[in-house]
Amino acid sequence: MTDTTPTFTDALRALTKADALALKPVDGADGRQHVLIPDGYKLQDITDPNRLHPRPRGKVLLDDRASLVNYIKRHMTGDSTIFADYDAGTITARLDWHPHNQDADRFGQSGAREHTAELRLLPSEEFTRWNEMQGKMHAQAEFALFLEENASDIWQPEPAIMLELARDLEGVSGQSFKSRTRLTDGSHGFKFETENKIVSEVQAPEEFCLSIPVYHGEEPEILTAKFRWRPSAQALMMGFVWHRVEYMRRARFTQIAAAAAEETGLPWVAGRPATA
Repeated sequence: MTDTTPTFTDALRALTKADALALKPVDGADGRQHVLIPDGYKLQDITDPNRLHPRPRGKVLLDDRASLVNYIKRHMTGDSTIFADYDAGTITARLDWHPHNQDADRFGQSGAREHTAELRLLPSEEFTRWNEMQGKMHAQAEFALFLEENASDIWQPEPAIMLELARDLEGVSGQSFKSRTRLTDGSHGFKFETENKIVSEVQAPEEFCLSIPVYHGEEPEILTAKFRWRPSAQALMMGFVWHRVEYMRRARFTQIAAAAAEETGLPWVAGRPATA
């Protein structure tokens, strides 16, 4: 009669096989999964049959509209969609978005949503420089120096007039402010007085216009700024505030999004996906 009692070797072999069977699945480069089976067993494919097929993944950050358009054209499909988020300042192409509702065979399926190209619109250097000054009051000398250094951005009145204003303000920076009058042409006249009672007058417009791009890499806009004055016994504080510039920024943002959509032939929507 044959002894069928398991030996130590049999037990060890069984444990080895059990340990091998407990190995975690191996992920292949093509997205499929396999497990390694000991001798006497076969390699078993356990890949999820409902998985998405291998596809491009990643998020590309771009610096200008031309680069965004070029990247979209290279990778877009019939499902791709552009989202324009004004609050975030981004125009994003979701290149693997959901199928179109006119695609009867695929409508209702989910896109991978793992391949995006994003343009983050940054303010131009010129706009940033002026925007940092607006809404604040500055000493005459500081304001005059700023006008002198950035006179080339001014569209109206002529830069030469604004340079003259800057130099006039520098010339009276050590004098006491005396009075302000509104002139017949809408400009303002400021009178300053020295210790010897010598009166100097500086004339400044009520507003001025800049010709600068709002966003980096885009065409210049005509932006209007209104002068502001705050007199005191010893000095005159000066500054300016934007006039309806935020409306122009939003309009330009919309134009950029619409242009990207037109150049690629993709639809665009104002907003953002609720999921990342």
